[in-house]
Amino acid sequence: MPSAQAIVVPQTYPALRKAVETAMVKGQLAADLARVRTYHETGRLIQAHVLLFRERADYGSKAVRRLADDTKVDISILHRCVRFYRAFPIVATWPQLTWAHYRTLVPVADPKLRRSLAVEANKHAWTVVQLEQRIRAIQPPPANETEAIEIGGAPRAPAVALP
Repeated sequence: MPSAQAIVVPQTYPALRKAVETAMVKGQLAADLARVRTYHETGRLIQAHVLLFRERADYGSKAVRRLADDTKVDISILHRCVRFYRAFPIVATWPQLTWAHYRTLVPVADPKLRRSLAVEANKHAWTVVQLEQRIRAIQPPPANETEAIEIGGAPRAPAVALP
């Protein structure tokens, strides 16, 4: 019994190239959307769990370290998931925004500005480089971009160099 959907075979090389490019782009976009959803859900799960034990000051960092060891997921990825969830508690799946766009937006401290930038980036199909340029133009860079965020709490104070 033949399939309900006919299989289309490209008849020329240009048609093949176009079909393959289309398939690759669609697949890459679907994979990126899955990554966004996966990282958001991972951040939500970790944040919700750690909040249950917020009275224990060091529980969050210990739990995340143990989780990284047990799941064989790099701890920096788990921290990134939590920062992503905090920055976007409800993640809109804007079709033009990739995981790289969200990673670029997470450090924007002002939630209204972050959302406005996301909307504009999606509306105008900005590349990540264009988004980075826009952010640099309106916001000074953070004092320490590599600073880790405490799980379940506020950002750590930047280290102060002693004379």
